[in-house]
Amino acid sequence: MAASQPMSEGLLQIGEFARRTRLPVSTLRYYHDEGVLVAAVVDPVTGYRRYHPSQVPVARVVARLRRAGVGPRDIAAVTVDPDAAASVLTSELDRLRSEIADRRDALTLLESVIGELEGGQVTAPEVVTLDPFLVASLPGEMRAEHPAADVRRCLARLRKAFPPKAPTVTYGAMFPLDLESDPVAVSVFHTAPRPQQPTLELGGGPHLRVRHRGAGIEAAYAVLVDAADARALEPSGRIIELYDKNDDQLVTTVSLELISS
Repeated sequence: MAASQPMSEGLLQIGEFARRTRLPVSTLRYYHDEGVLVAAVVDPVTGYRRYHPSQVPVARVVARLRRAGVGPRDIAAVTVDPDAAASVLTSELDRLRSEIADRRDALTLLESVIGELEGGQVTAPEVVTLDPFLVASLPGEMRAEHPAADVRRCLARLRKAFPPKAPTVTYGAMFPLDLESDPVAVSVFHTAPRPQQPTLELGGGPHLRVRHRGAGIEAAYAVLVDAADARALEPSGRIIELYDKNDDQLVTTVSLELISS
């Protein structure tokens, strides 16, 4: 009868396992203690850890999740219960998307402040009379913490649902001036010559208008509100934004609808 093979035969020492999985030895020790990636064998005398070759693919997934910033508890949930992996990783993906939206909005705000300091970002306000025009539109929602990201998301949905047939169209959004609720109901649209259904009628009557160059339009709103107060103009409560690009820089026309005198 052949002698039984030692349990540790064919197992990988922690250094070799670290090289194959691109995980630091210190992290492997930590993950073992936390139950994230438990060694196959631990020597009761020396405490040396050894891993089975079949653990390498799992450890490589762990390494990728670690580089993506996933915490040990969530990584453990993925490795211990594969059936829960999709739910855990989807939640992590939602968290990252929210964080990216936060950082993008922060970047936009900083860019707008720099633009204000440099001057020339917002044109002088003017009162114009707009003729009514029909647009292809979709309803959406805009949250206070992610306004720009939410508008971009709604516009992407509009492009997918109603791709314009004209080679060039203007995209825009309409929402209330006073943000009394969160989220705020918005309408995104494009100005196709023959808009597809559903349609929305915009314009018609006097508007106070400015043009804003660059990211972040807080300065444009400040100029509009101050100008309306200074001229004793009464807003109707609706804002229309039209988005265009000039020299690869976003130019937003912001129109504050006024109540006809």
